[in-house]
Amino acid sequence: MNEAVIEMPATGVLLGLVIAMGIYWVVYSLVLFTLMKFQGWHVGPVALLGSTALATALAQVPLVGPYLGTAVLAVCIWKASGSDFIDSVFSVVIAGAIMFAFQIFALTALMGQLGLDRFNQAAVDPDDIVEVAATEVWAPSGKEPMLYLKGITLSTNGNMVLVGSGSAHQSFTNGEIAAIDSPEGRLIVRCEQIMSNEVIMHVEWKDRQYRIPLLPSAALKSYP
Repeated sequence: MNEAVIEMPATGVLLGLVIAMGIYWVVYSLVLFTLMKFQGWHVGPVALLGSTALATALAQVPLVGPYLGTAVLAVCIWKASGSDFIDSVFSVVIAGAIMFAFQIFALTALMGQLGLDRFNQAAVDPDDIVEVAATEVWAPSGKEPMLYLKGITLSTNGNMVLVGSGSAHQSFTNGEIAAIDSPEGRLIVRCEQIMSNEVIMHVEWKDRQYRIPLLPSAALKSYP
């Protein structure tokens, strides 16, 4: 692959970093503001925003950045609020824990969306798609079912299907794409066609593409 194709321009990297830091700064400020309100502290908006901006910038320093940012922010809040130093440190540590959870949540959501975008934009050679024989339950690993029908709804306004994988389930309309966490890993699934006697799903799993016609089980009825 040509290196120029996969190399991201420096301006794009810088812009992404600035946007990420800006979002982090705003959320961090809101979290601290809420914590201080609960404790009856008063810190001016300029002091609060300036303190969190400094802490956010210092957090980018390799290795010691997060610790340095937390320490500086604790001192700033202590001086600005006039509260006890230990209380200030405690509040900043709690805010840091909340921000860590926020980053994990944001990263998880972003990774899921990137997976969907990659599936949607990928130009897949038809020869690379594994055609699966019509089946009631797709379980290539021989363990828990990785894909099966839980319900089909046929309507003049659009058909809908409920697909299960292990204990998870996800609803689809024609052409809809979604990620499903199966017992054997994440599946990126697109519903190709919904019929009363068959539902065709296009699945990406472990860097392979599958075209899977799912058949309703004997106990499953289609609801008009």
